[in-house]
Amino acid sequence: MNVCLSAKPVSNLTKLGLAITFALTSSISYAEEALSEESKDTALYEQMVVWGAKVTSSSESVFAEDMSLRQADHLSDLLRDIPGVDVGGTHSVNQRINIRGFGETDLDIRLDGASQHANMFHHIGNLTLNPDIIKSVDIQVGNNSVTQGGLGGAVHFETKDARDRLRGSDQFGAHVFGGYADNNSKQGSLTLYGLISEKVDYMVYGHGVRRGNFKDGEGNQTYGAEGDVYNVLGKLGFEPSAEHRFELAYDLYRDKGDYSPRPDMGGNANIGLSQDDLIPTKYDRDTVTLNYELNKDKHLGRVNVFYSKTEINRDESAITGRWPGDRHSENQAENRNQGANAKIQSQLPILV
Repeated sequence: MNVCLSAKPVSNLTKLGLAITFALTSSISYAEEALSEESKDTALYEQMVVWGAKVTSSSESVFAEDMSLRQADHLSDLLRDIPGVDVGGTHSVNQRINIRGFGETDLDIRLDGASQHANMFHHIGNLTLNPDIIKSVDIQVGNNSVTQGGLGGAVHFETKDARDRLRGSDQFGAHVFGGYADNNSKQGSLTLYGLISEKVDYMVYGHGVRRGNFKDGEGNQTYGAEGDVYNVLGKLGFEPSAEHRFELAYDLYRDKGDYSPRPDMGGNANIGLSQDDLIPTKYDRDTVTLNYELNKDKHLGRVNVFYSKTEINRDESAITGRWPGDRHSENQAENRNQGANAKIQSQLPILV
């Protein structure tokens, strides 16, 4: 490189500027060399991914891609940072998603391709999802796509499978998790996964949560939150080649406890309306899915067949306070979703 220097005397300020420029240039060059060496070293190690969920959203700026890995105990932990999306409810039977004012009944919510649309009871949420096993969440804010049927948008959840957890030449693996909160809550999970053959994989997952009546910020014990939740997920996958995958899954979710009559309302409101009465409640979901995935250079696709049943049972005969007379009995509601959907994408050359 040729450098031309002026014969004009250089001032002290100019000398200082040259010194700073030289120092910055040296630092940048050194940093680039260090990064280059670090990149070479990193390439020697296999990439490790924590037990988390990847979240993508159409409401993010095209310059800010939200692909962060998050470890969640509640759906709000996954979706709290997404613009236009709100998750409410601290109770297990009151998880609700809201997108720009639209509730769950106006959203296309799917779990491994199976529709979770329901309208069970106005004081209870319609979602029975366990965020611990969620691999990814794809959120469409607003109805801006012909591929989803939600008036206010779509939220598509996908759960983990064995191929996500196996690394390198591993044939078998396990994941054990335990958690304890001093505010009357504990949980744990066990996941077993592996290969039956080169083309067949499996995963069995079990997760349980036991909650008591926690204390609020002022030290007062709440009521109507004590119960147990457990989730069992089994998956069997078949990959005849890297371009094709078939997967059969069965997802079982159970929630049982003595809950407040109106779980979406606070303790004081429930006491004022129905004293301290509790309702024995069971909230169950069974989902079966069969998926096929196509993954080629110019062709992508997914075909899904599903059946999902959600059922709630509340023994409202236990209410002694004010309550509608025609509801002093064991009441039950059931919702079923079944169907199939297919999505194929192809990149075709355009002749000009």
